[in-house]
Amino acid sequence: MSLQCGWCGTRYGTWQNKWGNCGGRMPPMPGMELGEEPPPTPRELPKGFAFRQRFANSAATLFGLILMFIGGLTGLILLLIYPWFALFPAVLFIGGGLLLRHGMTAAAATLRAFRTGLPLQGTVVSSIKMTSQSHNGVNPWKLLYEFTLEGQKHQGSLIAWDENVSRLKPRQPLWILYVREDPSINTVYPPFK
Repeated sequence: MSLQCGWCGTRYGTWQNKWGNCGGRMPPMPGMELGEEPPPTPRELPKGFAFRQRFANSAATLFGLILMFIGGLTGLILLLIYPWFALFPAVLFIGGGLLLRHGMTAAAATLRAFRTGLPLQGTVVSSIKMTSQSHNGVNPWKLLYEFTLEGQKHQGSLIAWDENVSRLKPRQPLWILYVREDPSINTVYPPFK
């Protein structure tokens, strides 16, 4: 069985508590106990994790950057040749900027939960294979989880390419990090890739 570090994306053959490549803590194997509690705040994230969250792991950010590049380059060329036609690429540029902003905002919220979120035990609700997406013939998994805070149930989800997410069973415990001021900002600790 192949395992993947949620912090740096490195694949390895055997489970261990911390991965030597980035020093990040690994999620427990499916069926294992909850594992040790996340470290106290503010948490230092493994090197490169914040950058990957903002860019490599965000489809909205990447697609926004591509649209801005295409719209900006095309608009510049058309501005020199046919100025009125430059309005069409401007729409691409603006749309790309909005997507970029959405991706960066979502990544910042997740990073905030990782750095300053309070730990709480949650449980797996389900893991669903997303057949509508694929990369190199591999489909991602959507992990649904829930946690109870002050008597109120909250749910969260994440998309992961790690096939071990498929082995997580309902009611398996997970550590959840949530932002005190807004519990809708939450994430699973340690992360899945």
